[in-house]
Amino acid sequence: MSHFKIPEGICRKLNGLLAKFIWGRKSDENMIIWNPNALWCRLLKQFYFPRTDFLDASLGPNPYWAWRSLILGRNLLMKGIDLVGWQL
Repeated sequence: MSHFKIPEGICRKLNGLLAKFIWGRKSDENMIIWNPNALWCRLLKQFYFPRTDFLDASLGPNPYWAWRSLILGRNLLMKGIDLVGWQL
């Protein structure tokens, strides 16, 4: 297996495209719906944490990569919040 460094300019361009996809708009509609009533949010809740909330949800056995990523992000966010002394 080989690997190589991606030039910084390409990394910036890729990050910009990703940000535009996540936060951007396309023809007066959001690209991704970021509210708890969205179908994908309800499905995640029903499948991964039906009896608790997201902040107390566990990773569980054999999680899908998206769920694993959400939990990792949540844990990093909580660690950062703990460092600055904020309370949720």
